[in-house]
Amino acid sequence: MVQGLPILNIKIYDIKGKILFSTDSAQTGKVKPENYSGSKVALTGKVISKIRYREKFNKIDGSDAYDLKVLSSYLPIKRGLDNKVVGVIEI
Repeated sequence: MVQGLPILNIKIYDIKGKILFSTDSAQTGKVKPENYSGSKVALTGKVISKIRYREKFNKIDGSDAYDLKVLSSYLPIKRGLDNKVVGVIEI
């Protein structure tokens, strides 16, 4: 679904910061520290985006990208009618 799009990685977290899915399978199952950007999304339900410089980044297709600025967006995953945040997706 993301082929041909400028998306480098996708992750899905539970509300405690555990990575439930990552396009980099080595990251699946790891737990982020309490202060990672997605924790703010889980608490507030608001989208957070930030730009960071990366010297090297492993892309979805397994190749490496070098010397780039990466825009990361963290979006809440909300449950049904009560709109309760149950997870976070990072693109």
